Amino acid sequence: MTGRPAPIPASLRQLLPDPSFRPQPGWGQNFLLDQRIAQRMVDALEPAPGQRVLEIGPGTGSLTRLLLATQAAVAAIEIDRRLETALGPLTQQGLRLTWGDALALDWQEVLGGAVEEALIVSNIPYAISGPLLVRIVKSRPRCALVMVQAEVADRLLAPVGDSRRGSLTLVREAHAHAELLFRVKGAAFWPAPEVTSAVLRLWPRAAAVEQGAEWIWTNLFHYRRKTVRRSLQEAFSLSPKEALAILAEAGLDSRLRPQELPLGAFESLARLLPRRED
Repeated sequence: MTGRPAPIPASLRQLLPDPSFRPQPGWGQNFLLDQRIAQRMVDALEPAPGQRVLEIGPGTGSLTRLLLATQAAVAAIEIDRRLETALGPLTQQGLRLTWGDALALDWQEVLGGAVEEALIVSNIPYAISGPLLVRIVKSRPRCALVMVQAEVADRLLAPVGDSRRGSLTLVREAHAHAELLFRVKGAAFWPAPEVTSAVLRLWPRAAAVEQGAEWIWTNLFHYRRKTVRRSLQEAFSLSPKEALAILAEAGLDSRLRPQELPLGAFESLARLLPRRED
């Protein structure tokens, strides 16, 4: 049974003058109401005057206004054209506003400069958290500040051996360092989600990951309940003897499971497996 949609909060009525406006569940829209949280995020990002900043999913502009106040060069991508009344006026304050799907657009074109030199900030819609996070870390911005569902944050930060560790964890580790800054209760949003959110700061990892490592972990995590020996056999059509030989050469215990392997183990496997694929 679906309850009656929550009315537009008083703080948003001027920004959303249409009384029938309702967030789109398919886009995972939960608009940040608490300006103290928005200010904490901007303070953590530390944009300097003139610094290019890309905001993904500005919504009603709670973060956007604070970013513009720092005199940063702010560009934003928003998919929902119904938010024109909230965001349109900010273009007069210097906002570079692009309407469209952040997963499909060229971020360098949106920014008007290199993504690697920019800062990224986003209250990431739950519906696209995985693919958007992957694109953010692979884009290697100077720094990124993201608000995600706490469960997603736990997956991103999961240490070796944690059952929540998976492909998303490894992609993050391969491309970015991360730290949890703070958690945010559902009451800070409209509509209020039934889950807690978390704010993470990400910055690029200096060393490049071994080519082919992502291909290895993506395949092995399809068999995460099996030992790494069995995972190798299933994923790469190896005999037990071949799988054991590879693991021995990599110095890995064949009884471990994929989530018990550090990033370096997948890099070792990436150096060894191609020699046995010819």
